[in-house]
This record gives sequence, structure tokens and C-alpha cells, in this order.
Amino acid sequence: MTTRETPSASSFPSSPAPLRWRQRLTAPAKVNLLLLVGPRRPDGYHEVLSVMAPLDLHDTLVVDVEISPPLQRRAASLEAGAAVEVEVVCPGVDSELNLAHQALRAVAAATGCAFRGRVEIIKRIPTAAGLGGGSSDAAAALAGAAAAVRPAGGRALNGDEQRRLAAGLGADVPFFLAGGCQVASGIGTDLEPIVLPPLPLLLVLPEEELSSAAVYRAYDEIVGSEQPESFQQRAARALGDWRVLEQAWVGRSLPAETACRRVAQLMSNYLERSAYRLVPDLLFRRVMLEGLGAGAAMMSGSGPSMFGVFAKAALAGDAHLEAGELGRTSLRARTLP
Repeated sequence: MTTRETPSASSFPSSPAPLRWRQRLTAPAKVNLLLLVGPRRPDGYHEVLSVMAPLDLHDTLVVDVEISPPLQRRAASLEAGAAVEVEVVCPGVDSELNLAHQALRAVAAATGCAFRGRVEIIKRIPTAAGLGGGSSDAAAALAGAAAAVRPAGGRALNGDEQRRLAAGLGADVPFFLAGGCQVASGIGTDLEPIVLPPLPLLLVLPEEELSSAAVYRAYDEIVGSEQPESFQQRAARALGDWRVLEQAWVGRSLPAETACRRVAQLMSNYLERSAYRLVPDLLFRRVMLEGLGAGAAMMSGSGPSMFGVFAKAALAGDAHLEAGELGRTSLRARTLP
């Protein structure tokens, strides 16, 4: 589940009157340690298999919103836009286009509550970078709002309802709602937890934005079509390798450094070739990370952020200094359990 500060009892008084929701929500970034891409489905999405891990790099949502009790009409007929008068302040994104704003609209439509106020997003996660910042912001807003509407007199949303709303916002939003490391399949919304070691990382931050749609189009041009059965076999073999690693780590038969090296051996991203066609410098960033001592380096998601996995945090720190000397903007991070 998206990490967030637990509100105090005084924050959510038990009353049907309008309630003041004031809270700071934490929205972590993510990396894809594995991203296998399969054939395009009839709905236009691609089948994927991904191993995803949250990071200690995060955005912060500062919420100051008044929640009114359910409006005197059926939630199904409620105009969500009219029920959400919230200014979402986020650099580079219009308020109503922000996924966090859309998450509040989804909760308003599902519960009948109305929201009015302001949400400021303090951005630390680069946008359009393959690190999931917008999706994580949405998951934090959704989970926070779902918790806040109950003491305001709104209908409680169970886990299945929250996951359904999250999937409607974007393929990565359910991952951030679930929290922890996850294996994502289908279009990325079918999740199973996986236990992995904490990984010291060095992120090489993007110098440009890269459209996911453009990357997938280039992927289709390069790879062509694949039979679903072939992809399922390929995905099953890859998942089996990750589960073997999980068992060894949970069973404490692998030291942390060895486990990090094993993760590096299993890493793969099938979108890299298409991203290199669009941004050739990405390949040089990967080579740079490997030259700085990363056990493996790879693009996260559809890019263009690159990251390297290191056996020790100290090695990631040394690489961070050297990357700066080479003129690259980088950031140390660590995966979260």
C-alpha cells in the first residue's frame, strides 16, 4: 500500500458535519527490475510480466481539504467534477489533469462525498521518467481519501473497490496502492507479492521526457507479433527464476551482497531496444553505470530513467560522485521491503 502518515484521531472527528482533512501523504517512486512485454491484446494493451519495487525516493502530498457528507442524490448519478473543487498544485501539470485530482473524483463518485480545498504535491520524482511518480501520487490520494470519507459520513470503500478505482486511473496505480515488491501481470494490474532483498541503486535522471506510447509503438515495429502461448511460456520461465531467488532470500541461504548480484543477473527490460532508437544516449548511460561498478544497469519501465544495482551502498555512493564528474545528474536510492 502507498506509504502515508497515519492521521490522528482529532484529524478525523466522528461526525456527519463537514470534516477538515489535513494530512501529509508519502508517494514512493518505483523501478521495474523485470519488464517482459508480450503481444498486443484486443483492448490495445500489451501483456506484460514485471517485477516492481518501491523506492525510498518519494513525492509528498500536502492535503488541506474539506469533506462534505454525501450529497442528497444517488452516488451513481453524482457528477464527480461538480463534487470536487480541489486545486492540485503540481509543477508542470494542470490541476484537473493531475492523476491525484482524478483519484479524488473517483472517490467522490463512489462515496457521494464532496471535496473542496487544496493539495500541494512536492515533487521529488521526475515526471515522465518511468519511475511512476504520477501513478504513486494518485494511489496516495485515493487511499488517503478513502480513509478520510468514513468519519465524514461517506460510504466505506473496501479493498476490491479501491483496487478497481486504482485500475481505472492507470496500470501502475494498483501497484502503489498494494505496496511492497510485486509481480505484475496481465496489463500490469494483476499483482502477487514477492519478497526481495533491499537493493542499493543509483538512478541516472532523465535529460528528456519519453512517451510510453511512442516506446511501445517502436517496440511493435522492432519485435513484431508474438503468439500468446509463446509469451506465457517465456514469462513462466522468468517468474520461476525470480521465485527461486525469493525462496533463497527468505530462507536466509543468500547473503545480502550475493542476493543483490543475483537480482542483477535476472534483470531485463524488453522495451530498452525501442527506447534506444528514440533516445540513443540511453545506451551510453547504461554503459556508464556498468563502468561505474553496477552489477547490472537498466531502464525503468518505458524510460528514460536508468538505474544501476550495486552490491553495497558504499559502491553506489562512489558511483554517484563519479557520475557527477562525468556531467550526469544522478541520485542514490534504495528499494523498500
